[in-house]
Amino acid sequence: MVTTASSDRARSGVALVTGAGMGIGRAVAHALAADGWDVVVTDVDSDAANRVALEIERSGGRARADRLDVRDEADWEAVHLRTVDQHGEIDVLVNNAGLRSSRTTGDGGLLDLTLETFDEMIAVNLRGTLIGTKLVLPAMRRAGRGTIVVMSSAVSLQGVPGGGTAYATSKAALNALVRAVAVTYGRDGIRCNAVAPGFVVDDEEADRPLVGLLKTAADATGRAGTTTDVADAVAFLASRRAAYVNGQVLVVDGGLTAQLLRPQDV
Repeated sequence: MVTTASSDRARSGVALVTGAGMGIGRAVAHALAADGWDVVVTDVDSDAANRVALEIERSGGRARADRLDVRDEADWEAVHLRTVDQHGEIDVLVNNAGLRSSRTTGDGGLLDLTLETFDEMIAVNLRGTLIGTKLVLPAMRRAGRGTIVVMSSAVSLQGVPGGGTAYATSKAALNALVRAVAVTYGRDGIRCNAVAPGFVVDDEEADRPLVGLLKTAADATGRAGTTTDVADAVAFLASRRAAYVNGQVLVVDGGLTAQLLRPQDV
């Protein structure tokens, strides 16, 4: 577990990010720290979480690393207690942890989908988000404020032929959960929104040759989408600048879902 040294940045509050050890989650943790949040970097891989917390420290931010398996309610409760003890209540929860779709794991078309793959996808992507959201809501209601951001996907809005059935289903369910939380607890000062990325790469890979859907997405905007693009959208939703944004699914895909895909691109 790593706790950063104090910095001169103005403190915004406490933000907990799940699945923050790599990819989009790592970029989100850095973006929130840059905005002044005390970031709790959680991941099922504790070494990865520690590395990201150290990166934030070296850049002048404040962070603490903790291991969290989002499928496990006891894990959630333990992380929540440690966070409250060391930082106070959670002001922003970013439910980012999730399994990616992969045909090699059995997540193809429905006829190729195994129930084991489906159950695991739902357990991580949907159930894990539901547990975390339910856990932070009581304190947010007492405080009269709070922000929850859920990581959805552009494939929750448009079908991709041939695969990702369990993944797309889990992400579409997240959109419904976001709206239910938003309209139920908005009067308590709580906002709940989702970010739906398209096909993105880590910033370090932005210049690599693109093929398939990555190339199609780049064709719409002129470049590949990056994890920082997604993280900036999350940071906006977490900020006061989004004070009147609630129950929305913000698509960050460079225009991918605005264009008609050709079968050869899939």
